[in-house]
Amino acid sequence: MARMSTAAGRYARPGLLGLLTAAALLASMLFAVPPAGAQTAIDYDSDDDGLIEITTIEQFHIFRIDWNGDGGVPTGDAAEWALWQAAFPNGQPSELTGRGPAYLGCPENQDGNPQCRGYELMTDLDFDFNGDGTVDATDYDTDGSGTTDADDADYVYWNGGTGWRPIPVWQNATFEGNGHVIRNLFISGNTNEHVGLFSDVRGGGRVYRLGFENASVTGNRGNGNQTTGILAGLNQGTIRMVYVTGSVTQTGAGSATTKHIGGLVGRNTGSIYASYSTATVLR
Repeated sequence: MARMSTAAGRYARPGLLGLLTAAALLASMLFAVPPAGAQTAIDYDSDDDGLIEITTIEQFHIFRIDWNGDGGVPTGDAAEWALWQAAFPNGQPSELTGRGPAYLGCPENQDGNPQCRGYELMTDLDFDFNGDGTVDATDYDTDGSGTTDADDADYVYWNGGTGWRPIPVWQNATFEGNGHVIRNLFISGNTNEHVGLFSDVRGGGRVYRLGFENASVTGNRGNGNQTTGILAGLNQGTIRMVYVTGSVTQTGAGSATTKHIGGLVGRNTGSIYASYSTATVLR
């Protein structure tokens, strides 16, 4: 009996120690305090719908770089990488190598890779940053330098007086407005083929539930602009529940009959549902 008791005790002890060790390890994982200076990744897709949540024009600008909406950015371009990091601080646990999806909180596939598929607006945006009723260079002097030249960070948004540079919405990318409004969009003198907040919504691209108020968009036939609209110059994808107000103008030399202009979009070869424009259109 004594031998059996001793043997039982001898075999039970390592098991007990193992349990205590496992419990200590679990506690260290659950209650560990990050070291000083450590960064905690931020979840920019809190509802796990695969759409990156944006609340600033700086974040909206990243859609231009990340044209297919997967959250990635080409790190070979130092300027674009710096803009990405500034727009989404702590958005990824480590720097990307080459182009690829970053950690922004999107659901992961079976291989552990995040599956971002576009962007969604979480608040209204206003291009009249200082609220003086006029969109001009003073709105873009956000660093207080007094300049908006090409060497200044604000040049990214003012572009020497031409205003917002249109963004393409690529195949299968989604922009969800969530019913929010973009106010005082300003574009003038842009040299894109297609002119609008989005240059073109391509086949498979989607824009949903978005409003525009007091937009001012000017295309110039002489600059090579083929289509001009507030939401997009050209739509080949799907637009649903979008409205626009403001003005759209097409100027310059060239045939007005071969250059397309409209309030919502300049030219539509895709699908538009439950959307409207009250914008003034001049050509």
